[in-house]
Amino acid sequence: DGYLRNDFHIGHVLSMKGRFEDALKILESTQTKQIEIFDKSHPEVLQTTNVIGRCLAEKRLFDKAHDTLLQTLEDGLQELDKGHPIILSIRINLAHCMFGMKKIEEAMDHLTEVEEISLQRFGDYHSIYREAVEMKEQHEQKRKQKEEGVDVSPVTERMQSAKLE
Repeated sequence: DGYLRNDFHIGHVLSMKGRFEDALKILESTQTKQIEIFDKSHPEVLQTTNVIGRCLAEKRLFDKAHDTLLQTLEDGLQELDKGHPIILSIRINLAHCMFGMKKIEEAMDHLTEVEEISLQRFGDYHSIYREAVEMKEQHEQKRKQKEEGVDVSPVTERMQSAKLE
């Protein structure tokens, strides 16, 4: 069990450094060994599978990531409460994946719920709360930039000035 936890941490660190391919190799191997020992809904298995899902999303394999994270969420909710940090983290990664799939409303719904639950449970200093808020803000910024980008185009400006004349 100690070796598996160590392997998980190595895989997690690799994923944080953007080495998703290396991370996936280690994490998928770790997950296979964990499932031999624990149930799929065991917190250690959930954490590993959550990071696997995030790596898949970062590699732009959104459908596979979405399926992985959705199943992990279902497995996790059999054992853990919806406010458990692992469940909240899975939902953040699911939202990240949904943004990639252009499922914006669903992603924002997940983030809003994670934000509310984590604020009540842990306060505004907690990393899960901050991550949910930052992800929502980043998306809002991108959306505004797109809108402003369209409005500021020379063609649009010419059309608006033509309307004024």
